[in-house]
Amino acid sequence: MDQPTIDPHLPNEPQQPQTPNAPQALNAPQESKASELPPRRGWEGVFNEKLALWGSAILLAGWALGLLSLLIADSAASGTDDAVSFFFGFFGIFAFIGLCIATPFLATLFAFIAIASLDSDVPERKRNARIALVLAILSIMPIVVYFGPKYMF
Repeated sequence: MDQPTIDPHLPNEPQQPQTPNAPQALNAPQESKASELPPRRGWEGVFNEKLALWGSAILLAGWALGLLSLLIADSAASGTDDAVSFFFGFFGIFAFIGLCIATPFLATLFAFIAIASLDSDVPERKRNARIALVLAILSIMPIVVYFGPKYMF
C-alpha cells in the first residue's frame, strides 16, 4: 500500500483524515451518513410508518376530492349546463362508492402498521406513526358520519 507512486504529483504517504477545522462542505457527507436512519430489511422496509402516513393522507384526499366534486355537481345543476353536473356527479358517486368499499380495509391496515411502528426507538418514526394513526382514524370519519345516523337510530 505504501509503495511509491509513479505520478510525481500524488503524495507517497497515505492520506490523512480531514481535520476538525475543515470547511463544512467537506464534512457534510460524513454527517449525513451518521444522521440517517438504519435501513430496514424484508417486509419492514415496505410496510412501515411512511406507507401508513402516505396511504392515510391519500385516503383523506380522496374523500375530500370526491365530496368536493359532489358539491361542484350540485352547484352546477342549478345552472343551465347539465354536462358539467353529470361529469362531476359521476366522478363524485364513483369516488364515494369506491372509498366506501376500500376505506374500512385500507384504514385498518394503515392503523395497524402505524401501531406496529409506535414501538420504534427512532423519534422521527414514532412521530410519523402517530400522525399516520390519527389520519387513519380520520379517514374512517366520513363513513361513520354518513352511515352512522341510518343504522344507529
